[in-house]
Amino acid sequence: MSDKGLGGFLTFIAGLIVAFIVGLIAGVSAAWFYLQERIEAHMTRARELDASLDQKARRLQAWRTRAERAEARLQELEAAPSEPDDLKRIEGIGPKFSEVLGQAGITTFAQLAGTGVERLKQIIQKAGLRLADPTTWPEQAKWAAAGDWDGLERLQSELKGGRRA
Repeated sequence: MSDKGLGGFLTFIAGLIVAFIVGLIAGVSAAWFYLQERIEAHMTRARELDASLDQKARRLQAWRTRAERAEARLQELEAAPSEPDDLKRIEGIGPKFSEVLGQAGITTFAQLAGTGVERLKQIIQKAGLRLADPTTWPEQAKWAAAGDWDGLERLQSELKGGRRA
């Protein structure tokens, strides 16, 4: 091969190598910028989620505060000294359930009206009793606590064994 042919070949190879290196640098640079954009997008989303989480944590704390206040009010009502009412006037409450509720500190219609159904179910379960559905007890007790015996009788006419028929 002549010097001119060899020089042209080497120039061609050098050009290919330079083109490869320039292409490699351009590809790596493009990938770098793309990844930087993706990282920034993910960081923005992470900040949005963090702010949303903070907002939800504040709302949760507000609900906890409300629940604590409600629990304190319930304890006040349960602790309020008053003459016990005849809880057996509530359909679905017999002597045994009345006794169990009294042992749990629920002795008045007002206390029963202020007690949630889930709490009543816990009391019944803890006493080892079954076959009770306290779903309507607080509602009935509200009528009784207000002294609205006609309203209580109307409600009880729709019930069977303290349950909605």
